[in-house]
Amino acid sequence: MEVFDSNELLKTIDMVETTNDIITNYLDNNTWELMQEKKNKNNGVLKKSIEDNVNKSVIMEALNTLNNNNFDNSVNNIKSLTFNNIEDFKELVVLVFNKLKSTIKANKMFIARLCYSIKDMYYIDDNNNTKTFENLLRDYTKFEYDNIMKEYDQDKSNKILSAIVYLYQSSFFDLNIINIIIDDLKKEIEYNEETFNKVNVENKIDMSCYLLDEITIDEKIEFIINNMIELLKTLPNLYGKRISTKFKIKIMNTIENR
Repeated sequence: MEVFDSNELLKTIDMVETTNDIITNYLDNNTWELMQEKKNKNNGVLKKSIEDNVNKSVIMEALNTLNNNNFDNSVNNIKSLTFNNIEDFKELVVLVFNKLKSTIKANKMFIARLCYSIKDMYYIDDNNNTKTFENLLRDYTKFEYDNIMKEYDQDKSNKILSAIVYLYQSSFFDLNIINIIIDDLKKEIEYNEETFNKVNVENKIDMSCYLLDEITIDEKIEFIINNMIELLKTLPNLYGKRISTKFKIKIMNTIENR
C-alpha cells in the first residue's frame, strides 16, 4: 500500500479494536500535514511508526487482559506480529518481563505461561543469526538477576525473584536456574569470618527467605530447598549478634512456613 494513503492508514489503525493511549497519543501528535512532511523526508517513517505502535498496542492489550478465556487468542495475536528489527523484538521481551514483575500474583502464572507459549518466536538479524524469544528472555533475566546480586534493593529483588519462580513453575525455566540461584545465595550467606560483611549477609538472607517463601516445592526441587533450609537454621547461632534480630526472625518464620 501507499504508506500515506489516508484510507489505508485508517484501516491500519483500526486493526486495534479497543481504545488505547498509544494510538490516541499518536494521532494527537501527528497531523496529516506532519505526516506528509515526513513522507517527503522518508517514505518509511510513518509505516514503521504505525507498525511499532500497533505491535506495542497488541502486546500490552494481551498482557493487560490475559485470562483463561482469552489465553490462546492472546498468544496467537502476539505470535502473528511482524517486527522491523531486533530492537523491536527485544522490546517484546522487556515488556513481557516487566509485566511479569509488576502484575498481581493472581496474574503472574498467566504471563509466565504466555512466555512458555511464545518461547519459540524468533527474529533473524542482518547477520542471519536467529534470536529466539526464549534465549533473549533468559539473557534479560540473567541481566536483571545479576544486578540485584550486585546492588540490593528489596522491592526490585522481590519482583525479579518472583518472576524467576513463576517462569520455573510454568516450565519456561528448568531446575538448573533455581539451583544456580540457591548456590549463589548459599555462598553469600555461609559463615565466613574473613569475608563477613553484615549488610551483604543480611541482604542475601532476605533474598533467600523471600525465594523460599515464594516457591512451591515439588519433588524435583525438594532436595535443593531442604538443603537451603538446613543452612538457614544454622545462621542465627553462627552469626549471633553480628546479624540483626529481624533477620533471625525472618529465618525462623521461613523455616516454620516450610
